[in-house]
Amino acid sequence: MTPPLYLSRPALRVPTTILSNDDVKARVAACFTGDEAQWPLVELGMELIFGASQSANRHKDQDPDARHAERAAAVAWDCLETHGLTPEDVDLVLYAGIGRDYLEPATAMEVAARLGIERAQGMDVLSACAGQLMAVMTACALMRADEGIRAGLVCSAELMKEHVVYRLNGVDELAKHGAGLTLGDASAAWLITRTPPRGGGLRVLGVESRSLPQHWALSTTPLHGRFTAHSSEMLRVLSGEESLLSGLVGRLGWPLDSVKQVLMHQPGEAMHRRVAELAGLGPDQAINVHGQYGNTGSVSVATAAWEYLKRSPPKDGDRLVLIALGAGMTGVVIAGEWVSGAEAP
Repeated sequence: MTPPLYLSRPALRVPTTILSNDDVKARVAACFTGDEAQWPLVELGMELIFGASQSANRHKDQDPDARHAERAAAVAWDCLETHGLTPEDVDLVLYAGIGRDYLEPATAMEVAARLGIERAQGMDVLSACAGQLMAVMTACALMRADEGIRAGLVCSAELMKEHVVYRLNGVDELAKHGAGLTLGDASAAWLITRTPPRGGGLRVLGVESRSLPQHWALSTTPLHGRFTAHSSEMLRVLSGEESLLSGLVGRLGWPLDSVKQVLMHQPGEAMHRRVAELAGLGPDQAINVHGQYGNTGSVSVATAAWEYLKRSPPKDGDRLVLIALGAGMTGVVIAGEWVSGAEAP
């Protein structure tokens, strides 16, 4: 029988500055250099985007010199301390963020160095908003293949720079760039361990991933450009991909109503509701925290998981499913049952 692996509860950090929808509109207005006659239409378009996504707030890092590895390492420390581990216990470090400050080396190397880890396997696992779950899946595969890996660390930080988000100079730009107005900043870290982590964790029972590369251009962020998302077209594509979640749950032999909670990526109310409807989820089976945090990219599932576990402490045997859908288009699903760990001293 394959030895079990466990996914810890995530650690989460968000900046203290919170921007409301009105704050975002004010920042767009300050950056606006287009035809003033178009401004009322731009403002109306923003209102429609906020209404469809049920956007309300997002946390934004105000430090212009903030670095992704620095933020990721800080939340990784939180995760280690929460679960009673030290950097010396970690043999695998995976950075999974969309954001990074350089093309090489792997950001995971800087994170590991900031944690004081001198020897470890490390790499970046990049898959847009699905990056963290893809990295968890990768860590599980590597730990299955190498029994010498005692614990893996998955972390990422999302710091969307303001010029990428708020520079809208005409109503025609809203269709491509308007989704960026709901982006929030955050960092998160998870541990994958061979025994239940302190405070409990998810015994991983199944993972699955699927990509639809013909739709790769529906959401892009160039190295020196702006975030672009064709949200309506992405929603149409996702409407035909409801089997990713149901397929894994079915193979595990779980009735869908036996799943306590599905912790999903949080791009906005419309897409969240559509995925939940397609999967046949009940009204209380998929927490939505987009209004509180915005779309935090690769940290989005961790954000939902952190909030859910804080509000609803799980019991042994509770079935939880994590699902992320990211640009590419790529989907990742991880399913497991909650197992209590040792209590904190």
